[in-house]
Amino acid sequence: MDQARALQYDSFKDIRGEIFFLEMKGMKFHLMYTKAGMLRGGDSHPDGQRDLILKGQMEVTTHESGRDMSRVYGPNEMINIPGSVPHLYRSVTDTVMFEWRDGEYKADYYAPFREQVEKQIKELEE
Repeated sequence: MDQARALQYDSFKDIRGEIFFLEMKGMKFHLMYTKAGMLRGGDSHPDGQRDLILKGQMEVTTHESGRDMSRVYGPNEMINIPGSVPHLYRSVTDTVMFEWRDGEYKADYYAPFREQVEKQIKELEE
């Protein structure tokens, strides 16, 4: 019972899916459900980011060394994004993934990626 009380969460839901913001014993995690075709991210973080795909497939595009590189990840695969690397997620199928960072959450938008995310949200909400 004490362990259950140690877990705190909040959530956010939009047209793309849902994110649960979890905290346990001082560690912060995100548990995310993303509908097929939806975009997330479009930012970078000063510290590294880790994602574990639990179900589905996620295409991750990073901007490194002046070019965009994409890779599709599936169930039980770990995504490691180094600090300060812009990244964009596109859910190939309905996807559930677990995410955490090496440090506190800070984000800087990377305009070429973030504009795609915001455009998609705007178009779907119209």
